[in-house]
Amino acid sequence: MKGQKKRIKLNAFLAIVTAAFIFISILVKIEEKREEIVRINDTFTDASQVSALNIYTNDLFFNGYTFLGVVLLCFFISSIHGLFLKRRMEKQLLGDKRHAKKDGML
Repeated sequence: MKGQKKRIKLNAFLAIVTAAFIFISILVKIEEKREEIVRINDTFTDASQVSALNIYTNDLFFNGYTFLGVVLLCFFISSIHGLFLKRRMEKQLLGDKRHAKKDGML
């Protein structure tokens, strides 16, 4: 059981680090795209005037890497939830054994 918990923790850590890397790289690419739009289009004077989600950045938001990042984020959340649930169930099991000893059932 200890090895399983360590493996889950390691996988959760790798999932959140990879998802963070994916999302940060997407945000950097979006900023580059916004700067490029300002440079090309004369109606904008600053990158803050260009919204992050527009027709030019759809390919940055909706791609395989974004999907992978969302899946990894869901995996991280479910791993942490599973660890907390497992810990709570172990505490309940230990508590039930202690009560059974007190009652003379074991």
